[in-house]
Amino acid sequence: ENQLTFAMWRKQLRETIEAAKVNPLKILPMYFYAPQRWNKSKKMTFDDKKFTGPWDYPFSQIATVKNQGVFPGFKMYNPLGSQPLDPRLPYLHDKALEGDCFYARCEREGIPIMAHCSPGGMTTHELKFFMEHDSGSSNYQNQPHYSVQNSNAPADATTVSLDNEEMAIRHFYDNYVHPKAWRKVLEKYPKLKLCLAHFGGDEFKKGLKSSWVTEILALTEEYVNVYTDFSCWDMDDCKEHLQELLTSVRYSCIREKLLFGTDWYMTLVALGGKGYKSFCEDAWEAFMEIPDGEKLWVNCTFLNPFTFYGFYEKDQQTSVSKLDNIADALQIEECDEVTLQQNRAFFKRLEKEYNKLIGERKKAKGV
Repeated sequence: ENQLTFAMWRKQLRETIEAAKVNPLKILPMYFYAPQRWNKSKKMTFDDKKFTGPWDYPFSQIATVKNQGVFPGFKMYNPLGSQPLDPRLPYLHDKALEGDCFYARCEREGIPIMAHCSPGGMTTHELKFFMEHDSGSSNYQNQPHYSVQNSNAPADATTVSLDNEEMAIRHFYDNYVHPKAWRKVLEKYPKLKLCLAHFGGDEFKKGLKSSWVTEILALTEEYVNVYTDFSCWDMDDCKEHLQELLTSVRYSCIREKLLFGTDWYMTLVALGGKGYKSFCEDAWEAFMEIPDGEKLWVNCTFLNPFTFYGFYEKDQQTSVSKLDNIADALQIEECDEVTLQQNRAFFKRLEKEYNKLIGERKKAKGV
C-alpha cells in the first residue's frame, strides 16, 4: 500500500544532487550503487527509460583526482539482496570478464565505498527466501517447510512463513551483510577503500562478544584501507564498549580507522526524534570522559574521515585535488557560487591543519 509513495530512482538521484547544490561542499552525498541495476557489460548502452546499464556507468559522476563529480564515493546496501562477492553479479568482482570490474576500478582509483554493516535497517522483503534461492531451488510454495498463513492471500514474502525462519534469516545476514562476507572481497582487492558502517549496529552493545564487532576490528587491522563508523547509535547503550576500545592497547589500530558517522537524518527516525545536535553532543561527552578524548575526537571527526574520503588527494601532474573536482562539478551544476567559494576556502584553510596533524601522526609512527 506504500508503493505509490516511493520515488523512482532517477528522481531520487536528481534530488540528491539538488541537495548537494543547495549546500555545496557541506552535504557530500555518496552515490548509491545497487549492483543489480548495473549488472551489464561495458559494451552495453545505457537504458535511459529503465535507468540501468553497464557496470561502469555511474563512475562518470564520481569525483577522483582525475574526474569531476558531485559524489566522493559509493554507498552499498547489501541488505537489499546482493552479496559483497555475489556469483550472480560478476561485473561487481570478476576482472576476467572484461579486464576490469567494479571493485577493481574502485581500488585502482581510490574511490571509497560505504557499506551498511549491521543486522538492522531496511532489508529486502524477500530475505527469508534467500537460503532456498541460494541452494538452487526456486519452487518455494511446494517445499514442505513452507506454509501459507492466509489461503485467500497471494503467496508472497508477506504471507509465507518458514518453519526454519530463524535459520533462513541467519543465512541472509551471514552471507549478505556480515563483515565476514566482505573478507572475500578484500582477499581479492586488499587495497579497496571500504567503511563498514555502524560497527555492527545493535551488535555493538555486546562489545567483543559479538562476531560482528570482532570481525570488523580484524578487518580494520589487517587491511590498510578498511574503516568503520559509529552512526545512528544510542550512545547510552554503546558508550562503555566504545570507550573500552578507544583506550585499548590491543585494539589501538581502531583509533585511526573509526569515523564519526551521523547517519543524518536517520537519527530522527531511529532514535526517537533525536536531532543532529544532541546526537553530536552525546558522542562528544563520551569522548571527553576518556584519556586523550579530544585528540581521539579530532581523529574520528576530521583526520580519519578526510583520509577515507580522500578529499586532499591530488593528481601528481596537475596538483588538482579530489575536493577541487567536486567543487568544479558543483559549479557545472550551477550551484550557489558565493556559498561554494566560501566553503571551498574553508576546506583550503583546513587542509593546512590536516597536513600538519597527519604529519605528526606519521612521525609518531616512524613513517
